[in-house]
Amino acid sequence: MNLGNIFKESVDIVRKNLMIILPPIIVSVIITALMLVMVGGAVIKTGTTSSMPSAGGVALYSFIIGMIGFVLQAFAQGVTIAMAVELIEKGKGSLRGGMDTALSKVASLIATGFIYGLLVTLGMALFFIPGLIVAYIFMFSFVIIILSDAGAIGALRGSFNTVKGNFGPSLALFASLLGMGLLVGIVNTALGRIPLIGHAIGMVLMGGFLAFISVSMVKGYMILTGGKEGQVKETATE
Repeated sequence: MNLGNIFKESVDIVRKNLMIILPPIIVSVIITALMLVMVGGAVIKTGTTSSMPSAGGVALYSFIIGMIGFVLQAFAQGVTIAMAVELIEKGKGSLRGGMDTALSKVASLIATGFIYGLLVTLGMALFFIPGLIVAYIFMFSFVIIILSDAGAIGALRGSFNTVKGNFGPSLALFASLLGMGLLVGIVNTALGRIPLIGHAIGMVLMGGFLAFISVSMVKGYMILTGGKEGQVKETATE
């Protein structure tokens, strides 16, 4: 598996089909708006702009926003991956097509995201490294959901089997994307210091990077499994 070719082709696909970056951007805008509305509303209720909600209130709002964001992000990831599959296989794709595919698998996407997110969060709480290991083992779960009829458990199992059978190439792909993610995160943090326009640029940058990850993951998975639907389904249900 040539990572250089995968990344170059993924960049070209995203660059020529900018519509693919919209799902994560839209989710970021919605979550940001919810935070402003909920926290702003809590401040107004205190009767003064200098007061902040109580710790309990902040925790409640954070939980609600987190749950809404979790569902939206799982769906957005499904849409982006579905669009990536269309672009790779057919050379063209649409936001509508990606949404239709993701909607048909929304229960599996949310269930997979919940299990995956919970395991990674618990792993990160245990000195970070276990979280990375979990993220690596189940890295192809969302791709399998979109490419096959697998449910949440089948997708997680399929990702584990794929990683286990292709340890070197899959680890190289994961480590490369992780390294890029750290760099993008640093740039995004710096942009966040610039009011308004910095946040807007950061959202676009992150949307583009998440789309790039989706395309790279789909291409990598197809190469590792032979790129044939039958093999994909077999891997997902072993």
